[in-house]
Amino acid sequence: MKKLLSIVSLLLVSLWLVACGGDDEQGTVDVGLESEVSIIVPNGTPYLAIGGLLENEKINITAVSGPENLRAALLSGSHDIVIAPINLGSTTYNGGISKYQISHILTSNNAYIVTRSGNKLDTIADLVGQDVLGFGAAGIPGSILKKIYSDNNLDVSKIDFQYASSANVYSVFKGESTGAKYALMSEPEISRLVEQDKISVKTLDLCKELGVNVAQACVYVNPNSANQDDINKVLSLINANVKALNENPTAYADKVIPLDRVFEMTGRDVIIRSIPLTNIVFKEAKTNKSDVESILTILGVKVPNEEFYR
Repeated sequence: MKKLLSIVSLLLVSLWLVACGGDDEQGTVDVGLESEVSIIVPNGTPYLAIGGLLENEKINITAVSGPENLRAALLSGSHDIVIAPINLGSTTYNGGISKYQISHILTSNNAYIVTRSGNKLDTIADLVGQDVLGFGAAGIPGSILKKIYSDNNLDVSKIDFQYASSANVYSVFKGESTGAKYALMSEPEISRLVEQDKISVKTLDLCKELGVNVAQACVYVNPNSANQDDINKVLSLINANVKALNENPTAYADKVIPLDRVFEMTGRDVIIRSIPLTNIVFKEAKTNKSDVESILTILGVKVPNEEFYR
């Protein structure tokens, strides 16, 4: 009888382990979702940060370009999870047009000044009198650069903010057609310069220069979704995915490239080099409010109330 009970107990434990899952060789946790969880995410680093979840059939991920689709999702409540810039999530919440609550910071500190290796770039003082290619004057990297210029009495008019994105700046900078020696850029474009274009560069980390950690793309959860337990499981999956990509960028690149052609087009070497520099994190927003509030203050956005935090 005791032997029979032991066998039954062993079987029950085995079934529990299968149901709960465990870490595979890439660090992904199989948590067993009961219902589908929908996510909308901007292309680029945020999409890369959750790309490993594409292998889970119960997670429906939509990657989009531009803020309008993200804004529409925040206003309509169309997705369980929206990954969006901190300023977009905050302003729509402050305006009473979005109910989404911030759960985690996903990307941070991805704003750099870039120059070719032959030029001087040790501190922000090296930009005095220099023309700089810029992008997104009202966005996060652009606002960080303007804040640093203001703090150091540099001439903001020397920054050419006509470009819409880091990718646009990259396209111009790599050809040297403008004559500007310096550029505001983010990853993975900097790694493209190095790996694809074989250009040796120097970089200046603007967030270190400013002395703050900056929340950029954040995870927002729809409080009206009925599947909160499954949403929490997906947050655990994102956490495990972020841990895996930071611990082994090479293995992660090999994992995500077959999952979406966009990662193949980015390039294996670019993904591997850029991951340690993109500052992909999974930090609970509620316990890292200073990261949120610092950038909102720089952006001139009202700091949301406590109910904003999940």
